[in-house]
Amino acid sequence: MTNKSSSEEKSENDKEVKLRGVINCMIDQVSELYVKMEIDHNEQLYHFIDHAIEVVLAEQQDMDGHFEDPIDLKVRQDIVEKNYIKCAACGTLNSKRKQKCTGCDEREGIKKAKLDQKNTKPDPKKKEKIPKLVFIHDEDQGKVSHETFLSRDLYEKHCEQIHQGSQKQFMHEFDWVYLRIGAGHYEMNLVKSFFELNWTPFLETLCEIMGFCTDSSKQFAKSCKDHHKSWRLLLIFHLSSLQELVLPYVRNCLSTRCPPTAKGFLTSGIEKYSYGNYQNFKYMLDQVCKFSQGIVNFRMATRRNNADLLKSSKYMTKELFHGRNHPKYQKIELYDTIQDRMMPDNAMTTQPQFLREKAPDYLQMFSRQYTRYIFLTKK
Repeated sequence: MTNKSSSEEKSENDKEVKLRGVINCMIDQVSELYVKMEIDHNEQLYHFIDHAIEVVLAEQQDMDGHFEDPIDLKVRQDIVEKNYIKCAACGTLNSKRKQKCTGCDEREGIKKAKLDQKNTKPDPKKKEKIPKLVFIHDEDQGKVSHETFLSRDLYEKHCEQIHQGSQKQFMHEFDWVYLRIGAGHYEMNLVKSFFELNWTPFLETLCEIMGFCTDSSKQFAKSCKDHHKSWRLLLIFHLSSLQELVLPYVRNCLSTRCPPTAKGFLTSGIEKYSYGNYQNFKYMLDQVCKFSQGIVNFRMATRRNNADLLKSSKYMTKELFHGRNHPKYQKIELYDTIQDRMMPDNAMTTQPQFLREKAPDYLQMFSRQYTRYIFLTKK
């Protein structure tokens, strides 16, 4: 009996020492595990940067010593259409405030051009009204059950009506279940936190360009009511912003005739924009290369069943939950990390070489090991 109690005490002490080590490692974040998670993140980031460099390189055109792309031409065209008007008589560009053409010195050409522009301008869309959803509770259909209750409030109401003055006794029906947040909900809240953080800096303007012009449609996009649309908006932002970030570096490489690379882009960006005068660039670099890339990595890891990349994506994006004050997801992120680090090696070990031939048997064995570990820790 003494030997058994001493072995249990030793086991508890070992667990306590391991838990302290895990917590200290989470606070310091300098162990090999965190270095590996950053490496996994950067591997995927390098692929995306290489693709962005390839796209930007193909669009560049040499214009007598300087480089331009179709976006530069589109920007100039938009500026001309916004600030100038072309005379219908002689074709001279004039400021929209001008009443008389500077080319032909006549008023009729400007007057006709403004009239034609007014007739061809599309009518503004009427403000959309999204009906509010009202949930009506039917008292006749909402009778309290005498056996199980869906919430603590229903149980308290039942005790007040039926068991007044008696001692309250209850038990949770599924207290043995270890609840973990699903990957889909985790991803949706990641995207929502990213939209909340970056709505004012640039996502509101992006949504206006994509057609979310009214107040109700902007609120719909900001709150991420439709995750599929939110995911497409996030991809548009991530890919286009990454191309804009690498554009100055690519043009500099073309001028100096050296091949652009992902490593060279990150190195030059850190060296050139490390001072306090380039806060906007540093902020955009963090949002694209860390947070939005982490969200993309999370989806790829979930679809490909890549556990290492999944841990890396959660590690790189955890600041979104902590920075945006999501207390429930803060606890989930902390508990999952501790649970993963405290798990015994025999429950964590995977054998990918056997997955093709004996996948069902191996997954069933792994499930038994993991379930047994969760059950023992809850006891």
